[in-house]
Amino acid sequence: VTAPMEPPDRFLYASRPDLGLHRLLEMWPELWSRFHLPLSIACDLRPAIQHHAPLPGPLGDRYRRIASLLGQPGVVVHRPLDQDSYARLRARSAALLYPLDPVTPNAEMFALAVLEACAAGCPPVLAALDCLPSIYGDVAHFVDGGGPDQWSAAVGQAIEQRLARADARQTFASRYGWDR
Repeated sequence: VTAPMEPPDRFLYASRPDLGLHRLLEMWPELWSRFHLPLSIACDLRPAIQHHAPLPGPLGDRYRRIASLLGQPGVVVHRPLDQDSYARLRARSAALLYPLDPVTPNAEMFALAVLEACAAGCPPVLAALDCLPSIYGDVAHFVDGGGPDQWSAAVGQAIEQRLARADARQTFASRYGWDR
């Protein structure tokens, strides 16, 4: 489901929390101060935090860190969204932010949320890890490692090029449509 292009009024994170949400929330004060666009987290975090935060080790540490950072200004956590609501959210997003940092081996790296964002005209800003550059190289902005300054620069480029990406949206959607 794609929605018509609307003026961007937010950033979007729409993946599993353990795939880098903690990194995004750690960088969030810099991104918030530069762009003043809220971050919409499109997943219901409460069950995941309740299940994983008590666990020992890296996964539990990551979820405890996420829980401690959710109260920052400009961070909005959405409950599960239906397809139409999610399409509207993507269409209103200046960029999908995906600082991939998997804690578990063999994590899903195709990043379906990135594919959906591309098809909706929402430019992704991604960590340059694994297969992401080979899949999304012509439609995404990549950050190789980096901290808030590098992410902020890449997000700024994505916002500037968002309207120019309308052509890429059509190309990408035709290449990877559900009907293929």
